[in-house]
Amino acid sequence: MSFSRCYNKDGNISFLRNPDNRGAMAVKQWVDNILCSSAVGHVIAMVTGGVVPIYGLRIDTRSSVVSPQVPAQLLWRIYESAELRLLDRYLCITECIVELGTSLGVVASAAARRLPAGGRFIGVEANPELIEIAYCNITRNAPAIDTEVIHGAIDYSSPRGSSVMFSSNSSHTASKLMQATADGEFSAPVIRLGNLLRERGITDYVLIMDIEGAEAGLLLRDPQSLTLCRQILVELHNTEYDSQPYTCTELRSRIEELGFRVKAQYGNVMVFNR
Repeated sequence: MSFSRCYNKDGNISFLRNPDNRGAMAVKQWVDNILCSSAVGHVIAMVTGGVVPIYGLRIDTRSSVVSPQVPAQLLWRIYESAELRLLDRYLCITECIVELGTSLGVVASAAARRLPAGGRFIGVEANPELIEIAYCNITRNAPAIDTEVIHGAIDYSSPRGSSVMFSSNSSHTASKLMQATADGEFSAPVIRLGNLLRERGITDYVLIMDIEGAEAGLLLRDPQSLTLCRQILVELHNTEYDSQPYTCTELRSRIEELGFRVKAQYGNVMVFNR
């Protein structure tokens, strides 16, 4: 089986963007840390008024929830760069996109803009403070699309109808699932993908997800929800489900067992087509 692992504008393997090239990636990380410092982010936010351009999108970052580095990450095209490149190159034509882990709505905006007028975009985001931000960013960039952003967390370890707790950290894009409440943390109602599809009457869709390891539960406990899915764009994570560890390689194999094949890959961000 052949697939594109990492590429440049000509479709060839890119030396500097190859995630297996540790030396180049270390240098890239060092440069990224300088370009995306809080100080640089504050300057960019001031110059742009907090609405930062990236790949033809305009992303509003004017919220205390958004870390100060994000405007710089957006302007230098570092923010979710693998997802955005793969999406631009490989996203299927579809009428409906479901995204699990919508965050600020950057990837969502790029995806929704590719939908036909009247198409549907449904996002799920655990952090309640990001719901309105994501919705506004998506509708700003794809105004002709029927957009919905739902507060919830994809989780298959907790009972339906319950909530799960997340501990906040310095980044709005990654929060840690936890077992107990504490000040400054937030909860999200449990959502199962299969239930969401049935409730919204979705029968044919593309799935985008970056849910920090929760994809293991979905793949193991809710595989039928992927029956009508034509394409998956996912960042896989080494994780644990039901006290069993799962590697990215094992999760990839699980997706392939469900009838998908890898179309393209950049590190642990992959595109699967049915």
